[in-house]
Amino acid sequence: MKTRISIALAVLTVMALVATACGPSPTATPVPTATAAVTPTPAAETLIIGNASILSGPGTGFGIPQSRGVEKGTELVNAAGGIKVGSKRYMIKLNTYDWGYTADGGRAGAEKLLNDGVKIIIGCGTGTSVGAQQVTEPNKALLFYGGTADSLVDKAHPYTFRILMGTRDGYMPTVTYARDQNPGNRKYFGTSYNDATGKIVYGQTEQAVKALSWETFESKLYEPGTTDFAPFVTGYLMPSGANFLLMVSRTGEAGLLMKAARQYGYKGIIVWPSAAGGLPEFQIAGQAADGAILTQDWDWSGPYIGDEMKKLAVEYNTQYGSYPTMLFLNAVDAVRMIKAAVELSGSTDATAMRDAMPRIEWDSVFGGKGKLASVGDRPGATVVHLMPVAKYDYAANKLVNVAQAIPPDKWTK
Repeated sequence: MKTRISIALAVLTVMALVATACGPSPTATPVPTATAAVTPTPAAETLIIGNASILSGPGTGFGIPQSRGVEKGTELVNAAGGIKVGSKRYMIKLNTYDWGYTADGGRAGAEKLLNDGVKIIIGCGTGTSVGAQQVTEPNKALLFYGGTADSLVDKAHPYTFRILMGTRDGYMPTVTYARDQNPGNRKYFGTSYNDATGKIVYGQTEQAVKALSWETFESKLYEPGTTDFAPFVTGYLMPSGANFLLMVSRTGEAGLLMKAARQYGYKGIIVWPSAAGGLPEFQIAGQAADGAILTQDWDWSGPYIGDEMKKLAVEYNTQYGSYPTMLFLNAVDAVRMIKAAVELSGSTDATAMRDAMPRIEWDSVFGGKGKLASVGDRPGATVVHLMPVAKYDYAANKLVNVAQAIPPDKWTK
């Protein structure tokens, strides 16, 4: 019996020891589990950009698409995380202003935006930007200019950068293409609207076009807002004997001029370089516009269209019932240009950004890396990319891309 009791006691003792060894100790301190360090995302600051455009009156064909492009570019940059500079992150907020289509409107709009503390402005129109520069340049504010005049981005205006191609790089390849495709059409007649914008843009266009070889060369400006072009066509175009007509005309006038030219017997080539979208104007002209040449617009079902361009075109058409213009696309790029300048300079200071602009690169909506080209002896003052040359097909009621124009090789890329 004693033996059995001893064995039982021994077994209980071993079990107790095992239980004590395996069970939790009431005084034990748990060892913390190691976790990876998490870097908190910096709180976003706000970068305000002025979206100054032509939202009323003449020129809305330019201004409204550009304003929509600024909005889309802002949406895309913010959705991708904003602008990152070191430990800081900026989200873009737009201060939108309608400055109409006058130099006074541009100046007043720029003054308002600067009074609001805005130092970066994306503006539309040559005449309006001339007015805006009277405020932006002396106050060292950046103006990203939606227009084609070289004189606005020369060395006298170091804080202004162009988001469109200019007269030489944008218009000249189209004029040259149209002339070379129609070698007998060497009697030139050019026209534009007779106001500050028309005189600046057409003056520089005419200077470049004159360098080409022509049999005869005439030009005449018309009054802005003209709706009856019969007196102009019968009084100037037809007596000139021209067979090459270059119209540097606004939307709302280009279609009427084409229609009147054909109605009164003009049979030559018609070229209209415009960033405002040509299809509505050609539809105004109807059959009179058949075969007319346009630059800076696309056959959206044809070649030369990148994947992002196609995507944005579908979105735009779904939302607005038409396809985007060159100004819409360039405005998307303008926001990306600003992002690239802030990140490269490491600053939102306008002067620091200005100094970085000639060296920036960005993912362009046109495909590949966007870059800036020189204007004369001023480096990095204007955007540069390939652009289409289109012809209007009246029977199909569409633009058909016939060539891809490139800027002159001498330009610094």
